[in-house]
Amino acid sequence: MQKQLEQYFGCKVKIAEYKNKLQLPIFMTMRDIMMVEIYGVNFAIIDVVKEMELSVAAMKKQKAKYEEALQCPAIFVVAPWRKRFSTVS
Repeated sequence: MQKQLEQYFGCKVKIAEYKNKLQLPIFMTMRDIMMVEIYGVNFAIIDVVKEMELSVAAMKKQKAKYEEALQCPAIFVVAPWRKRFSTVS
């Protein structure tokens, strides 16, 4: 994902997994959350690819909760987009 964003924007992109505890319902804290910084702008990417029953109305409500908890804009990823960030052996 980092490589794709850097190619698209033509600049360095910082991506880090968010590991802090959030004051949110448990099901929302179980998702993969990546914090991204591009051109000094921070936002969160929330992976909901595996959740087939998530409605647009539910996503709108949850987006507001994430943005309040994380204090930055949030986006959902609803299609496969990345390999897991892990070390290559």
